[in-house]
Amino acid sequence: MKSSQTDSLHISSAVTTTLLQTCLVNVSDLSDKPKEKTCRLLLDSGSQRSYITSSIANYLNLPTIENVDLSIFTFGTKSPQYIKSRVDNFIIKTRIGVKPSIYANVVPHITNSVQAPVFNNSVKLLQDSRLNKLILADDGSYGDKIDILIGNDYYHTFISNEKLCISDNLFLVSSDFGWVWSGRLNETNTLDQLSVLTYFQSAGIYDSKLHKPDLPLKTDDVKRLWDLESIGIVDSPKYSRDEEAIKQFNKTIQYKGNRYYFKWPWAEYPPNLPNNLGLAYGRLSNLLKRLDNLTIKSYDKVIQEQLQNGVIEIVKNASFSLSHPVHYLPHHCVYNRDKPNKLRIVYDASAKTIGNQSLNECLYKGPLMLEDLTALLIKFREHAIGIIADVEKAFLQLGLQEPDKDVTRFLWLKNINDSVNKENILTLRFCRVPFGVISSPFLLNATIKYHLMKSNNSILNQIADDIYVDNIITGAKSVLEAQNLYNTSKLAFNDLSMNLREWNSNSKDFLSRIPDTFCTDIEAVKVLGLIWNTRDDKLLLKYDISQTDLDSVYTKRSILKVIASVYDPCGYAVPIVLPAKLFFQKLWKQKILWDTKINSDLLNEWKQIISKFSYLKNISIDRYFLKSVDNTRASEKMRHELHCFTDASTEAYAACIYLRSSWGTRNIVTFIIGKSRLVPIKEQVNLQIPKLELLGALIGNRLLQYVNKNLRLSIKAQVLWTDSQIVLSWYHSNKLLLPFVSRRINEIKQNKTLILRYIPGQYNPADIGTRSDRIDHYDRWLKGPDFLLDNSENWFSMPNNCVYQVETQTSSVGEGLSNENTNNKSTLVENESNINNLDMTSTTELDKEPISDSDSDLEMILKVQAQYFPEETKGIVSNFARSLGLYKDVNDIEM
Repeated sequence: MKSSQTDSLHISSAVTTTLLQTCLVNVSDLSDKPKEKTCRLLLDSGSQRSYITSSIANYLNLPTIENVDLSIFTFGTKSPQYIKSRVDNFIIKTRIGVKPSIYANVVPHITNSVQAPVFNNSVKLLQDSRLNKLILADDGSYGDKIDILIGNDYYHTFISNEKLCISDNLFLVSSDFGWVWSGRLNETNTLDQLSVLTYFQSAGIYDSKLHKPDLPLKTDDVKRLWDLESIGIVDSPKYSRDEEAIKQFNKTIQYKGNRYYFKWPWAEYPPNLPNNLGLAYGRLSNLLKRLDNLTIKSYDKVIQEQLQNGVIEIVKNASFSLSHPVHYLPHHCVYNRDKPNKLRIVYDASAKTIGNQSLNECLYKGPLMLEDLTALLIKFREHAIGIIADVEKAFLQLGLQEPDKDVTRFLWLKNINDSVNKENILTLRFCRVPFGVISSPFLLNATIKYHLMKSNNSILNQIADDIYVDNIITGAKSVLEAQNLYNTSKLAFNDLSMNLREWNSNSKDFLSRIPDTFCTDIEAVKVLGLIWNTRDDKLLLKYDISQTDLDSVYTKRSILKVIASVYDPCGYAVPIVLPAKLFFQKLWKQKILWDTKINSDLLNEWKQIISKFSYLKNISIDRYFLKSVDNTRASEKMRHELHCFTDASTEAYAACIYLRSSWGTRNIVTFIIGKSRLVPIKEQVNLQIPKLELLGALIGNRLLQYVNKNLRLSIKAQVLWTDSQIVLSWYHSNKLLLPFVSRRINEIKQNKTLILRYIPGQYNPADIGTRSDRIDHYDRWLKGPDFLLDNSENWFSMPNNCVYQVETQTSSVGEGLSNENTNNKSTLVENESNINNLDMTSTTELDKEPISDSDSDLEMILKVQAQYFPEETKGIVSNFARSLGLYKDVNDIEM
């Protein structure tokens, strides 16, 4: 890259010359009809980033992903040079058929000339017979210009470990582009007028540390965060695609010999699926270059075991053309962190070639299971004895019907001690449903539910509702009931050719009655993303970010990573994580780029926030709702109520639900679930506190119905608590309300069993989930208000002196939040009102309208308005009324 400083060091010597790794490659854009150009590429492991010249990027019309600010540290300099650069995306074609997608920074100029080695005929090197068999990556035909620099971010994608020693300190290194020269020449006149560049560069986003390319954030983290925040308060969308997946499942399922067989749920048939043999071959070749001999042996062992067990089979006539689709799955291996010696093969059903679809894109995914996960955690806490188990290799027990096996082909070696070549390639295909295909989780869960529920057995019906993919999370009232559940479920899963293993429980008595081969005595086990301490019967949050990671966080991207790392579907840690989310929203407001380092003031603020994350280690929830009740009979006779508290601030609105269980004079209060939503940036000006309070009440009502639907307990009352007197007045009003208010009030009133009550703000636990300065009181969020432990006669009532208003519709106003003007254009009329009966209301009762102590004043105001604003008082919407945003209050006074 050009600058006023010397960016490179040139060496011309007849004695010692260093060769750089250059290649000739074909580069193209990502369009359906790509434009292609031959370029010269420099492989440089000393550069942290990859670059492409603006002339090539503009010629190919490459798509720009993001604009970034770079700090460039060049050779021999201590201070960085700051430049602005865009990140473009393009494809590089390799000789092995793979076309990797590259993200690179666009710069006007990369470096000065780097000549290709052109050898004299007299050179001894040419007498080496090995060179005649090799394809060189750079034959010298292009010239000395460098168009692309591949840095250490992609360097090892193209370079393999294979190299040839040509002479002392001179090597040929194998790459996906051919063989590249690397090293030193020590002979006189070996090269004709060769100018060689030694080039080192460090690049970062105002930071000299090792840094990944500044790519746009993948949506997975944000989407996952949003999905978890929405559970229970946003209706699950009903997709016709899900319905079609279920329809195909029911139509194609077959049961033969203790196993179910399926066809894939195709979005259309035949699918537009290519025979991607070249891609699979290239991926296998690259894979084996990276693996050591020990890993290859472990890899082969897994494949041989699956062959022996009938999970996969050899395709005998792989070259034959077939009438049905044929597709290949690239694969790689991973190691489980908890089982570091166990290798698992992962199949990439999302792999595709340019302009073609992947297998995953041709299939229906099937209904999502995320919402069920939270419901399972809630139901899991109902049982005195908690029980978990795992289905061993569950996916590999589902059979594939014959035509669909051929879209799960993959390649391996006949002889792992030989290299990758056509004669040594073994073609295999799956006989069972492989993990990694988008439909696999749906097929597994649907099959198990289908099998269990057709038996009409109460225990198996319970198991069907308590399973998530291949994990059973259930429970029982007694040891005898638990043992019966074990015996019944084992037999049922045997009929599926599935083995239930790794049984665990908080009841040691129950575990003692199970064969040791089927159970585990681990005290801290994973349960749906949480940690279950079986000895203390407590649920803990799983939090993997180390202190080192926290100390190094300084960009918007890495801050989001920390926030998303707190997996908390039930909202145990809402008050702790809320300040971090608000800080992240602040970064959005300031339009800080994903990989731009935040300034010192923001960094200090973030460090204060993140220091509170230590509270996460203190969160410990009783797994069993009624753990403090020793008497089983007492727990069966208890009266159960759901109490939801809601609140709002200018930052967020929140709701939290507690289970109140009563037996005689004794009351127990247990936290169930809580949610907090940030006020959207674009609505922070428009939405005032009353409407935010209404949104809090709305999500509280939805959350109540969600919990009530998923609990097996008999709930005798649903109580919604709010400290907003205005929300209460809207709820009671028989006036025509503004659309925003009316629609939300009407939804709340649809819950016919709901009881609405008033709570003073200082006693409202939901307040802690709406403000960033309440984090030190997070224990109140989990504990709940003390007054719920008291008899209901002593609970709060609406104060006698209450100020409230009702907004009524006087003009046509859009429903969207951003379209509605919520500015208060009036002064509240204060009324001394007797509203003692407003403390507890349901949709089946309406309290009396407030009676003013100054009726004469109100009558006079009405007369004056009727005289000077006759149209408006009659309900006619004039331009004058529309411009002022007038509406009538509860006393019919224009406001």
